[in-house]
Amino acid sequence: MTFFTTLGIVVSILGGFFLLTLLVLGWRVRRGLKQIARIAGSGMLAPTPARVHLQPREKIAWDDEAKANAFLQSLWRLGFQDAGSYEIPEMPGVKVRALARPEEHLWSLVYEHPIAGVWMDFVTRYADGGSLTTANARHGDELEHRPAHDKIYAPELDAEALYQRHLAERRAVEYQEVAPENFSSEFEKAYADEMDWRLGRGMVTDTEIRALAAKSGQELSDEEMALLRQTNQSQASAVLSEAIRDRFLQQTPLSAAEWEKLRTRIVIIHDRMTPETVRAEFQNWSFDSAETGDEELKKASAYPPDLTPCRGFEYLNSTLPATRRFEKIVSFAEPVPADVYQAASTAFSP
Repeated sequence: MTFFTTLGIVVSILGGFFLLTLLVLGWRVRRGLKQIARIAGSGMLAPTPARVHLQPREKIAWDDEAKANAFLQSLWRLGFQDAGSYEIPEMPGVKVRALARPEEHLWSLVYEHPIAGVWMDFVTRYADGGSLTTANARHGDELEHRPAHDKIYAPELDAEALYQRHLAERRAVEYQEVAPENFSSEFEKAYADEMDWRLGRGMVTDTEIRALAAKSGQELSDEEMALLRQTNQSQASAVLSEAIRDRFLQQTPLSAAEWEKLRTRIVIIHDRMTPETVRAEFQNWSFDSAETGDEELKKASAYPPDLTPCRGFEYLNSTLPATRRFEKIVSFAEPVPADVYQAASTAFSP
């Protein structure tokens, strides 16, 4: 899901509450794979963030004000109340207007993205942890959905018709409460939950990549698929490291002063890293590259091929003198097996 962010994965965010959607991958595929490769390798595209933080705004300056206001006027007529206007610093240009109808246990959101434009959705969260989202976004149905989080895409429907479709399709069970003042925290948690689920499965699957391409009228060659797969895996690994760092900060009771001393020496290893990445992390902290030759580095940073990345790094760490070994601080099982280390004070700085 994230391999092309400025392009692609924007928030149609309704996973437990929202779903992250790759909205514009088809647009990029139409631009041609060589151009995609050039742009992806240029550093112009930042990976999709593992976490987002909503920033309240007094008013949203919509690019397509007519379309956004048409949706909002319909929602006012339906009895929805305001739950805030927001931007997302981690996703420049993305705007979100939240509305709520607490008596119906119902959220509605109007979004705008610089490329994908304006769309909206309705969200019901079930007391059992599942959800239903009904959206008129043009993209999203190409992606597999998190279990128990159903999605309906109806781009032809206006706000009122979408509302009626949502009410007709949601299960007649107990619903979670809707409180407008809780929107930001619930949105951010839902995004994190969705990202962790996608990260645990490797972000975008080959099936999803082909479905996204097919919707834009493309049939990908083996070479094109390999390029997209490689880009996806590379960016997914980086986003996964960010998610693990966030989980570490959430679960480790460090003071600001303690974190300041620790943060530059944190090393994160997870099982979706390539052996080359694991070797690079180990080399960065364990050797003075100015004094160590390439062959010597490769030999010192090799681990048995049957070991996972986490176990491989553990093996490499055991080969260091005691005074230069990494200290394992914590291990995580989700979204994938991962270890957080602190580099020794005597280690070389990367």
